[in-house]
Amino acid sequence: MKLSTEAVQHAKILFAQRSKLIVRQREDQIARLRSAPRGGASQAAIAKAHVDCIESLAKAYAESYVSAYEKSGIPLDKKEIDEIVAEVRPLVDTWFSSARNDPNSARFIGTHTPDSQSIVAEVRQGLILRMQQAVLAEERARRQSSEPRQSVAAEVDVSLDKALEIFDKHQFNRDLPLFVTAGVTKSQPISLAFIDVDQFKEVNDTHGHDVGDRVLQQTVEIMKAASEGKGRCYRWGGDEFTIILPNYTIAEAISLVERIRSRVSESHVEGCPEGFTISAGVAEHMGTDPDADQLFKQADDALLEAKKSGKNQVRAARSPSNGVLKEGPPRTADIQAIVDAVQISVISVEGRSSYYTIDIKNNSGQEVTVKSITLATENEVELMSPAEPEPPGKIPAKSHSPLGFRPDRLPAVKLESMHAQDIHAYRVQGRSLMVTIMVILTCEILGKNKEFRKKVAALLDTNNHYLLPFFG
Repeated sequence: MKLSTEAVQHAKILFAQRSKLIVRQREDQIARLRSAPRGGASQAAIAKAHVDCIESLAKAYAESYVSAYEKSGIPLDKKEIDEIVAEVRPLVDTWFSSARNDPNSARFIGTHTPDSQSIVAEVRQGLILRMQQAVLAEERARRQSSEPRQSVAAEVDVSLDKALEIFDKHQFNRDLPLFVTAGVTKSQPISLAFIDVDQFKEVNDTHGHDVGDRVLQQTVEIMKAASEGKGRCYRWGGDEFTIILPNYTIAEAISLVERIRSRVSESHVEGCPEGFTISAGVAEHMGTDPDADQLFKQADDALLEAKKSGKNQVRAARSPSNGVLKEGPPRTADIQAIVDAVQISVISVEGRSSYYTIDIKNNSGQEVTVKSITLATENEVELMSPAEPEPPGKIPAKSHSPLGFRPDRLPAVKLESMHAQDIHAYRVQGRSLMVTIMVILTCEILGKNKEFRKKVAALLDTNNHYLLPFFG
């Protein structure tokens, strides 16, 4: 590293201070979960607390070294990022090994939570974002200053559109093949959005170029806000923009771009009272051939289809490789397709006294809001009336979350009455009876309702009238 011994010591001290606070918060959280009057925490919730702590520690370590670089006046570059990540990786592995020593949650560590590779990758992405932010800040400062000095952009080989402060077409042409190749190597999807401001020439001709510039700036700000931490935005040229979305399926990308379209249509720019809109085409790379040009062509074709179909809409590129006709369906059908594709998993169900919890994994790229929870037998005989989750059941995209609820009658007691013939034998043997529970979830996704019915095994503790999680 380029850091002096004093700067490295600064980073270590800063991390030591931050890590003490993070670990203390983790210990307090687990203690509260285990002693909760509602019946304690599930193993998955404790595992999530452990992994959240590891993620926070990894980011704190990286941020401590970023602080040391800033203190030393040394700009962060790709080499330094690689060196920081190389130090973070073994630390994360060690922390995961330590977390697995907790018998209450070891089964879930790295299985139903992010693994060490995911956390290290997120740290790297965060550092790259910090570097890019520094590049943009340097460019702003350089334009405002009369100092004729070389910009950070040149040092880190980043090509920027200086007017809108985003990456330009040259950077896009360098980045897209790299992202596509990485997606093929990792067997991960990658999507591309091609966006165009509708009737931009008319805006310029009617209201002047100053208003046109504000329209472009507003569009870029909305794009950047929606894409932060998810993808990278570029100015292709004029009023055309692209967004590269690594590890995003076409359905997930459509959802994100649809949010951008909606926010743009609702926004206001001084001097343009009628407002403005955008059209967009979205494509996903398919197959094992890292053909970036084909991906771009599909997104471009989808954009043209959106323009021909009336503008102010998002169109999905279709190709024979994914079994769908090239002509994209209307936007509402695309959204319904996204909702239809959302899948969640119920990992466990647990009930003690009058408070029950279920552990849910959202496998999709959409936020899922659980509106009601019902437990039934595997033959769908209801064990309770629908109950609202506590707290409100918002499960972010690609995340795992426990939800609590209070049933109007105790499912465990109802199950005992249904299995009365088996109960005595299991009590004599000191064993719990394994049962299959049907978890019925009424959810909202992108404003549309969807019901999930998921079967999960549980243990019936007949001595205490508890329903315990079963991990077979």
